[in-house]
Amino acid sequence: MADLAELKQMVLSFRVSELHVLLGFAGRNKSGRKQELTQRALSLVQKACSLPVQIKIRELYRQIYPVTKSDSTLPSHKDNTMPVMHRHTSGLDYSAVSMRSMIPPQANIPVNPDVKLRHLPFYDVLAEVMKPSSLIPKNNGRMQETLFVFHLTPQQAQDITMSRDFRPGAKCEYTVQVQVRFCLLETSSEQADIFPSQIQVRVNNKPATLPVSHSLYLSCHS
Repeated sequence: MADLAELKQMVLSFRVSELHVLLGFAGRNKSGRKQELTQRALSLVQKACSLPVQIKIRELYRQIYPVTKSDSTLPSHKDNTMPVMHRHTSGLDYSAVSMRSMIPPQANIPVNPDVKLRHLPFYDVLAEVMKPSSLIPKNNGRMQETLFVFHLTPQQAQDITMSRDFRPGAKCEYTVQVQVRFCLLETSSEQADIFPSQIQVRVNNKPATLPVSHSLYLSCHS
């Protein structure tokens, strides 16, 4: 409920232009006075508010009020991350990757660079959930934030759900996973996993605990 209240406050701060974008995104009528548009937009933020609409509201809000504290800090070198799908020797693994760079904003940074990551031992890539994506600075601020959206197919979600290890004494782990990986934005050779300094990751708006190793494994639940 707290999230819905927060989303409503964001909608109330929207100007006519943001309301038009949001309503158009949701396939709703965009005509009328601002008060009518606001009420129409607020009707979207109900108990069954869809995740894409929530993401769009937060995206529009950030455009009006740029964040001063970000979920991640850009490193001083080129860096990238991307979602892909792997198979563990004891099961399946869906992994995701995106990419980040400290190149000045005016530089010609490819949105989806042709980056290749080194193969991880004990994992087989099953599918690529999201193409490698550059983390492009939006301003000159030290703190930056980037939002990525990807979707699993019903079969992928089922594979993850059914892959939990229920053996006696086993940890609560899923052998089928979504895997987030970061690496340098370098296309001349295969890249090793490198975590950007001081980076923070949020999944479905919840903080993710990062492991000490150079790879981040996130289990997705249907």
